[in-house]
Amino acid sequence: DAIYAQDGPKRLELRITIPLVKDVSTQEFVKAINKGVGRNCTEAEKAAVAERVKAFNDAITEVGRVKKGDLLRIDYLPAQGGTVLSVNGKTWGKPIAGQDFFTAFLKVFLGDKPTDPKLRAGLLGQPGA
Repeated sequence: DAIYAQDGPKRLELRITIPLVKDVSTQEFVKAINKGVGRNCTEAEKAAVAERVKAFNDAITEVGRVKKGDLLRIDYLPAQGGTVLSVNGKTWGKPIAGQDFFTAFLKVFLGDKPTDPKLRAGLLGQPGA
């Protein structure tokens, strides 16, 4: 909750380190985002961000595939219009407005029902990662 409440710029950075897999379709990310928002947001939150989640998913779908070693950065940059997706330094899509969207996105990874509990622990610097 403290992370969600912080004002100002924020970043979620993910480096792809999938063992025994060369690459993965970004459709897997879309599924995880939809599932995570569905599990961790209230009905009102889901309704408020639904169109923006779709816009973000469209942007990540354009990436196509990510491979081991790729770096995904999801930055909340209020001065630049919202949440910005970049993969290996290349920006995809347009900024997605609203801190509420970034919070819903973070809940996919940090919410009570995260997509990957080990990843959640690692992102929060907790044991079990």
